[in-house]
Amino acid sequence: MTYWKQYIILFGGFQDTSNQTKYLADLWIFDTQHFVWYAPVLPPAQLKPDARSSFTLLPHDQGAVLYGGYSRVKTTVAANKQAKGSAKGQRNIVKPMVHQDCFFLRMSPPPENSPAKTPPVVRWERRKRPANAPNPVRAGATMAFHKGRGIMFGGVHDVEMSEEDIDSEFFNALYAWNIERNRFFPLTLRKPRAQKKATVSEQRVGRRGRAQANEEELLRQLAALETGKSLEDLDSMELDVKPEAKVDDDAPVKEMPVLMEPPHPRFNAQLAVQEDVLYIYGGTFEKGDREFTFDDLYTIDLVKLSGCKQIFAIEHEDWVVSHPKEKREQHEHRANLILHRNPRTKKRTKMRMMMRRMRKMKRETWRWAMSQPLLSLRLANARRSSKSRRVAQLRTPNLLLGRNLQTGTRPKLTPQSMTVCHILEYVFNGFSY
Repeated sequence: MTYWKQYIILFGGFQDTSNQTKYLADLWIFDTQHFVWYAPVLPPAQLKPDARSSFTLLPHDQGAVLYGGYSRVKTTVAANKQAKGSAKGQRNIVKPMVHQDCFFLRMSPPPENSPAKTPPVVRWERRKRPANAPNPVRAGATMAFHKGRGIMFGGVHDVEMSEEDIDSEFFNALYAWNIERNRFFPLTLRKPRAQKKATVSEQRVGRRGRAQANEEELLRQLAALETGKSLEDLDSMELDVKPEAKVDDDAPVKEMPVLMEPPHPRFNAQLAVQEDVLYIYGGTFEKGDREFTFDDLYTIDLVKLSGCKQIFAIEHEDWVVSHPKEKREQHEHRANLILHRNPRTKKRTKMRMMMRRMRKMKRETWRWAMSQPLLSLRLANARRSSKSRRVAQLRTPNLLLGRNLQTGTRPKLTPQSMTVCHILEYVFNGFSY
């Protein structure tokens, strides 16, 4: 959403239902003077942006500029890649897509003699792809408008390893997109120059002294006019000036930390610009299967670029920070993660309780298998075999850790799938406890 003159421009978005996610490409214009929504009807042959969300829409003197966005498109892939020819088959999948195109929405006000509620004339025009765009392409990189340019921060780049495995890379770089030149420029924070500045108390004393001198000069002139003396005798006149109340200059001033790098990498952060100052609030960061929502606020002076000032930052309760030099603490933290134990409280998490339930299900499944005539005979023979016992002792720890016995790697299995694998192994292979 953005603005132009008296109109508010709304485009695109998505609608998420329980069955599917639908991306939109409709254009709506709201008149703030007559409080009316307009849905311009564009010619069918006119080129317009595809359906998308999470794009950038910035104001322009002649309309608005749209850049980027995110959507999911349907495509077909081979159902069986190992087969040859027509035996492969095809199946439909939904693939994420990060848009890199740019459009210009040219707007013109209605004619002078038109009725009061006549909508403006709009037209989509395709622009060239911006030069020097951030690489790799990223979604969730938000922008804020500042003096004919868009200030971009953050974003995420997803590498789809498979349909269920996605590797994500997060960013915290700053870019400025010049709308007229259609080009990106990186913004780098720099250290402020070391200059000796007067303290707050000295500045106040200097301003107060100049104001007091001007006031005394004015009082002398008024006294000379009342007494009829000449202006040459002003220096010899004495004035009764009331002493000013002392101002407490020692009031504590909250010092905010200044960082020489942008905030932590994230995407979908909220940006706003006020008087050449960029405000960055919130955002989302993912690490593995966990998602963190930031509750912090930072400011950056877009003119000086003299560091990133932290207004406030509330740390996440589950956020674990470790220094690279503290190797011992890293090893302890990794060991606690393997044991599903909280590093701070040393308590077992719900994952540990889930493992207990899994072992209970295995015991119940074993009892059920022993109650079946055919399975009980096979399990009894397996128990008598010493070789089966040795195999069971070797394979049980590997199954608990989800490790492949042939390759030695750990597949990414959910607790539910691991439970099913354990039950099948113990029932049909005859492993003992």
